[in-house]
Amino acid sequence: MISARRIARAFLIGLLAFALPFTAGVANAAPWDYVPGHNDVAVTNHDGDENDTWVSNTYASSNWVEIANLDADYNDTAVVNELAHGNATVVGNEDADDNTSVVTNTESDHNSTSVTNEDADTNSTIVENEEADHNATAVANEDADDNITAVGNDDSSHNNTAVSNEDADDNTTAVGNDDSSHNNTAVSNEDADDNTTAVGNDDSSHNNTAVSNEDADDNTTAVGNDDSSHNNTAVSNEDADDNTTAVGNDDSSHNNTAVSNEDADDNTTAVGNDDSSHNNTAVSNEDADHNATAVGNDDSHSNDVAVSNVDAHANNTAVVNDDSDDNTVVASNTGSDNNDTAVSNDDAVSTTSVVSNLASDDNETSIVNDDATESTTVVSNNSSNDNHTTVNNTDASHTTTVVSDNGSHHNSTAISNSGHGNTTVVSNKG
Repeated sequence: MISARRIARAFLIGLLAFALPFTAGVANAAPWDYVPGHNDVAVTNHDGDENDTWVSNTYASSNWVEIANLDADYNDTAVVNELAHGNATVVGNEDADDNTSVVTNTESDHNSTSVTNEDADTNSTIVENEEADHNATAVANEDADDNITAVGNDDSSHNNTAVSNEDADDNTTAVGNDDSSHNNTAVSNEDADDNTTAVGNDDSSHNNTAVSNEDADDNTTAVGNDDSSHNNTAVSNEDADDNTTAVGNDDSSHNNTAVSNEDADDNTTAVGNDDSSHNNTAVSNEDADHNATAVGNDDSHSNDVAVSNVDAHANNTAVVNDDSDDNTVVASNTGSDNNDTAVSNDDAVSTTSVVSNLASDDNETSIVNDDATESTTVVSNNSSNDNHTTVNNTDASHTTTVVSDNGSHHNSTAISNSGHGNTTVVSNKG
């Protein structure tokens, strides 16, 4: 839990960051006109505690700032590059705890910011690139716990953000790319537990987001691409358990989402593509058990969904294509048992649903095509036993339903067609 002391320190940092440029401007006033810049600043606090460091480069460009707090605790660092370009800022809190670092690049371009909290706990890092382009931000919390990292790229473009929480627990990372484009965000929580990652690309386009929770447990990842287009999101929870992943592409188009829960158990994945078009969603739960996957394509067009539960058991998959057209859903439960798959195509046109339970047992498959037109449903329970398949085509027209139970036994199939021009094929060979 964030203490009152840390909140007060963060407020003081922000207040000083706002006031510092005005005081610096008065102190540096000169009767002649010149362009400031090309200054080098180096500050080292070795084996020291409770140090405050403030650096301001107002209307200054091509400056280099390095601040090091070695084996030091309770330090406050603020660097402000307002209306400045081409500045490099490096802040290092090695073997240090309870430090606060704030770097602001307001209305500035081509700046680089690096903050390192190695072997450090309970540090707060804030980097702001407001109305800024072509900035690079790197934050590393290696072997560190209970750190908070916030990076904001509002109204900006072509920014790169990398946050690493390696061998770290209970870290919180937030990256915002509001009203921005062509930004790249990478967050890594390797060998880390109980981390929270949030990335927002609201009203943005051509952004790439990658979050990795390798060998990590109990992590929460949320990525939002609201009112956006041409964004790519990749979340990997390899060899990880009890992770929650949520990706939202509301009112968006041409977004790609990939979530991988390989060799992972008890993970929850939710992807929403409401009022969207031409979005692709892929979720893989390979060699994983007790995973839940939900994908919603409400009022959507030409979206493709692929869910793979290969060699996985007791997984639940739900895909909804309400009031949508030209969507394709493929769910594979190959070599897996006790999986439940549900696909709903209410008021849908030209949707395709394919569910494969190859060499698997005790699976439940439900496909609903209510008020649907020209929908195609294919369910395969080949070489499988004790599977139950239900297909409901209520008030549907020109639909095609194919259920295959070849080389299997004790399977049940129920198909209901209410409408006209519907085709049904059921095969139980062997």
